[in-house]
Amino acid sequence: MRAAILLNSTSTYLHVGCYLTSVGLKKLLAGLELNIVFEHEVNNCNFRRLLQVINMYGKPLIIINGEGTFHDDQTHAVKILEFLEKHEVEFVILNTQFKRMSDKFIDVVKKAKLVQLRTMTDYEYCVSVGIENSIYCPDMLFYSGVMAIAADHRCEGVVFTDSHMGQASREIARVFKSYKEKKKWVNLHFFETANRNVYDCLRRLIASCVLPFANFLSAEMLVRFLNISMKLNLSTVEADFISAEVIVTGRYHGACLAIALKKPLYFSYSNTSKVQDLCLDFNWGKKLSSEAEISRFDVSNNQYDQNIRLIERKYGELLVRFSEVLGKQK
Repeated sequence: MRAAILLNSTSTYLHVGCYLTSVGLKKLLAGLELNIVFEHEVNNCNFRRLLQVINMYGKPLIIINGEGTFHDDQTHAVKILEFLEKHEVEFVILNTQFKRMSDKFIDVVKKAKLVQLRTMTDYEYCVSVGIENSIYCPDMLFYSGVMAIAADHRCEGVVFTDSHMGQASREIARVFKSYKEKKKWVNLHFFETANRNVYDCLRRLIASCVLPFANFLSAEMLVRFLNISMKLNLSTVEADFISAEVIVTGRYHGACLAIALKKPLYFSYSNTSKVQDLCLDFNWGKKLSSEAEISRFDVSNNQYDQNIRLIERKYGELLVRFSEVLGKQK
């Protein structure tokens, strides 16, 4: 097996979407007989240890987990691109989006052996700026194994989540507050069971005591208390999505889970157009408005089957292209 380094790894980021994405990504790499000898975690811009490992293994393949971070207003993404440019290492970029890239960093990305974009919008952008080594394949979450449990059709109310954007989160919270049927707020960030402490338990207790007075809270405070009180363990967060009747979210991976689990979806916006781009690719979900009346609607079995075929086909194409890259490097 060839040695590889996973750069910008989100496996340490306590977020259900990042966790499932990391599982899917590592399955892909294991299937290509790549041995991950080192993971450099997300948001760590100190590359000293990374450089030591690169020198130790000679010429390991650098696998950059894009995880939606590669645009010029993301500090750690810029630092990664500057590192690649300075040290001239061979790399691929997987599971990423590209938007608002400067000419300087477009030139760096062009040196990648392969760039996998997770939406067609991002792929088309790459093609338009001359990044020819690119391929579209949906998010690695879809290859984590989560779709194997899509047949679970329990209906236990509407699941709401926040958004990456504060304004969108507040809008979702207002809809949540006005919705009178069975509902549940889910925080995609989960707590690490091994490190749970008294302080975290106390915060959850206080938040839970405040929530019965939700009608007196601003939307901003409501989001804050909901996320504190509903920061649960990983398996519980997954179970909440599996058992949802409808999913309302402004999170990209929340929308991914709705598509993967065959759930009706109302989607809001995030810090880029990524949620809308995803839903456009899969022809899934309805756009959320502040006046929206949340109701269960039947999803199309035909559309879901088409989405399954799309996911399988694009994964196969990615495997072929990646295998070609590895073959050329042997």
